[in-house]
Amino acid sequence: MTCHVTDGTAPSFGVVPLPCEKPKRSSGLLVQNEGGDAIPSDSNESTTTTTASLANPKLTGAPKQLNFKKEKVGATSAFKTVKLSNKTTGENAAAIQLGALQITGPFNLSSNPCSGVTIPPKGTCKIKVTYTATQSGRQTGTLTIPSDAANNPISVKLQGAGNAARKPTTIGSTGGTVQDASGDSVSIPAGTFSSSTSVTISPIPQ
Repeated sequence: MTCHVTDGTAPSFGVVPLPCEKPKRSSGLLVQNEGGDAIPSDSNESTTTTTASLANPKLTGAPKQLNFKKEKVGATSAFKTVKLSNKTTGENAAAIQLGALQITGPFNLSSNPCSGVTIPPKGTCKIKVTYTATQSGRQTGTLTIPSDAANNPISVKLQGAGNAARKPTTIGSTGGTVQDASGDSVSIPAGTFSSSTSVTISPIPQ
């Protein structure tokens, strides 16, 4: 079999036959056999593949601090909510994989559907946190949210305060000790009261 080369604009008759063992594609030329059929050529042209890189997502938590009102020692507060968001947008936006959430102090995750989940771009996840007063005075803790986000991990500060229940104690003229529910006590010297008196201790404001 023989071939001839044409650029597709001039008639193909009258050209010199060429061997077809290794037809090659030249710039702007079409390789054909005698019947006019195109022959696949061995091309040395390289193909470049471009891969778009994914955006580097960041996780946000709101609010950054939860402040609980005072609770009596032993009491549990109403829950407060922390909202986790993946605000990454655009064609190459990426999801965020959360790890196991951790909490410290006298605080609890009353609702935690977020540990181990994946938050898609523009997605959110909500956590509910409660506070149980274990002593009088200010108490603190931290909620930590690990993930594969660029700003891993993020954290939320937690704060509450316990208010010890006061127990009245009768003190006579000989004195005695007054103690509240949290264990704080005050010694009353003899002679402070001339007769039996009911005394209570209030926690020192924090």
